[in-house]
Amino acid sequence: MPVLKIFSVYPVLLPDFVPIDPHMESNRTGAGVEADEPMISIAGLAAWLGVSDHAVKKWVQAGPAAGRVPRMYRINGQVRFRPAEVRVWIESKAIG
Repeated sequence: MPVLKIFSVYPVLLPDFVPIDPHMESNRTGAGVEADEPMISIAGLAAWLGVSDHAVKKWVQAGPAAGRVPRMYRINGQVRFRPAEVRVWIESKAIG
């Protein structure tokens, strides 16, 4: 059974975690992505990874080409990430 821990307003379920933010854009398109899986914000990604928002903002400034963040989308000026792509990105960081 996943453990529920609260970080700010973002519930964290371990190990199968998808942060929920009521202000996120819903991801309604994309091959292999559930239609109702919401995109996550910088704060959501930070909570998922257990790092500060500031760290993720620095990674976003470097861009996905630097390999510090998964592919990102700008929606109405806000940076968002697809959870499925975040999972793939995390798996690509595995050692060994």
